[in-house]
Amino acid sequence: MSVPEVETSDAPDGNPSGRAGEVGERNGSGREVVDYRTLIEQIPAITYTEVHGGAGQRTTYVSPQATHILGYTPQQFIEDRQLWRTLRHPADRASVAAAERTAEVTRQPFHAEYRMHDRAGRQHWFRDDAVLVEDDGGTFWQGVMFDVTAEKEAEQQAREAELRYRSLVESLPCLVYIDHLDERATNVYTSPQTDAMFGFTQQDWNEDPDLWLGKMVHPEDRERCRLAEADHTETGEVYDETYRILHRDGRILWVRDVAVVVEDADGIPLYSQGFLLDITSQKKAESELEHALEREHAQAVHLRSTDELKNTLLHTLSHDLKGPITAVLAATTALKRPDVRESERQELLDGMAVRARRMDRLLGDLLDLERLGRGNLWPSKSPVDVGQLVRDVVGESDVLEGRVVDVDAPRLLALVDPPKVERAIDNLLVNAARHTPQGTRIWIRVLPQDGGVLVCVDDEGPGIPDELKASIFEPFRKGEAGTPGSGIGLSLVSGFAEFHGGRAWVQDRPEGGAAFRVFFPGTVGDQPGADGDRAQAEGGHGEGSPGPAGSPSPS
Repeated sequence: MSVPEVETSDAPDGNPSGRAGEVGERNGSGREVVDYRTLIEQIPAITYTEVHGGAGQRTTYVSPQATHILGYTPQQFIEDRQLWRTLRHPADRASVAAAERTAEVTRQPFHAEYRMHDRAGRQHWFRDDAVLVEDDGGTFWQGVMFDVTAEKEAEQQAREAELRYRSLVESLPCLVYIDHLDERATNVYTSPQTDAMFGFTQQDWNEDPDLWLGKMVHPEDRERCRLAEADHTETGEVYDETYRILHRDGRILWVRDVAVVVEDADGIPLYSQGFLLDITSQKKAESELEHALEREHAQAVHLRSTDELKNTLLHTLSHDLKGPITAVLAATTALKRPDVRESERQELLDGMAVRARRMDRLLGDLLDLERLGRGNLWPSKSPVDVGQLVRDVVGESDVLEGRVVDVDAPRLLALVDPPKVERAIDNLLVNAARHTPQGTRIWIRVLPQDGGVLVCVDDEGPGIPDELKASIFEPFRKGEAGTPGSGIGLSLVSGFAEFHGGRAWVQDRPEGGAAFRVFFPGTVGDQPGADGDRAQAEGGHGEGSPGPAGSPSPS
C-alpha cells in the first residue's frame, strides 16, 4: 500500500493529522506539501494498515521499521498473512485474538500488549494500538506498534527486586514496619511476622490505628514510648527504645524498637521505617545472669562472714576462756599452800565456782549456737508457767548483784521448751547487766500477746543505735568496739525464739534505754497472779514493787 503525499490547507483546521503539516516544503502556489510517508517511516514504531473482510485479515501496509526491529521486510508481512501470528508468543495469541474480536464487534479502538520473536529469536514486547478508519476507499484498521521491551524489562526487574526485598523483609527474625510521621504513628505497612511474634495480624494493624500504643505497649511503658515517638517525629532523630509488649494471649514480651526517618532527595521527611526485635530471651538471660551474680556475691559475703566468724570464735575462746582458766589455776595453786586460812580457802573455792559457771555458760552457748546453725536442735515442748520461769531465773542469777530489778511475771502457761526459754531469759539479763552502768534499773515482764507469750526486758542504760537494732542479734556482733562479752548471747535469744516459731527484736524505751522483746507463740492458758508474782529484787531478792506502766507491743 502506498502512502500518497497530501496537500494541506493554510486554514487552522486544515491539518487532518495534528501537527504533521510542519513537515514538508511549500510549492509554487504557496501551499505546503506534507510528506506523510517520511513522517511515518521515521517514528520509532511499526505502523501498519489492515483490512478485515470476508476474505479474512489482510495486511496492506507495514512501515520499514519492521525490518529494523523484527528482521522481516514489510513485503514479507504483506505476502504472508500468518506471519504476525507466527511471530507472536504462544502464550499471548489467545488474548490478542480476543482483543481483535472485541474491537471488530464494538468498533472501538484496539489495544493489546504482547510478545513477539524477531528473526534472531530475541523476544520483544509491543504495545499495539489501532483505530478503525472509514473513507471513500473502504474501511480498514490503522495501527502503531511501539517496542516497549526496555520498559517491560525494567518493570520485570522492579518486580523481581521488590520480590527479593519483600522475601528478605518477610523472612527476617523481626517485625518490619512503616509509619506515617503523625501523632498516632499511623501504620502504613507491617510485615507478616506480627502474627507469629505478637498474635496480631496485618489486618489488625490496618483496622486499628491505636493498636500499637493503645493496646500492645505495656501500660507502664506507654508514656515513655509516646514521648520518644513524638521526639522522633519532630526532630527526625533515631527512635531506639526497649519496652514491653502485651501478646494477644496475655504474655509479656520484651522488644527493642528502632526506627529512622526516611527522606526524599530534597531532604523532606516522608515516613518512619523501623523494626521490632523480640529480646525476651535476652532479657531473661540478663535477669538470670544478674541473679547468678547476686548469688555469687551473697556466697562471697557468706564466705567472708564465715571466715570472720571463725576468727571471732578463736578470739572468744582465747580471750573469754583464758581469763577464767588462769584465775582457776591461780586459785588451785593458792589452795595448795599449807598456810591458807579457812576463810581464804572458801573465798577461793567460791571464785573458782563462779568462773567455772561462766566457762560452762560460754561453752554451752557456743554448742547451742553451732547446733542451731546446723539445724541439729529439736524442741522438747511442755506446758510451762513462763512467769514462774522468769522469777526463778531472776532469783538464781549471779549477774544482777547490786542491780534493782522490777519483775512483773504473772502466771502464764505456754507450750515451750523450758531450758531454751530459760537460757534466752538468762542471756537477756546478762546482756542488760553487762552493757549498762552499775546500779542501772532493769525491768522484766511477762505478757500474753497474740496467742503467745511476750517476754520484755527493759533497762535505763544508753540504748541501742538504730543502725545496730537488726544486726545486734547476729552471732558475735557486739556493737561498738570494746564492748564486753562474746557476742553470742543475743544471737541465741533470737535463735531460741525462732526455734519456737517466734522472734526477737529491740526497740527504744520511751523513757530512755533499750527495750528487748522476745515472742514465744503457743499460749496454753493463764491464771490470775498469786502472791509473790510481782517482786522487786536487789541482787536477785526483795519485796514487790510496781514496775513501769505498760509495755510496747511487737511491731
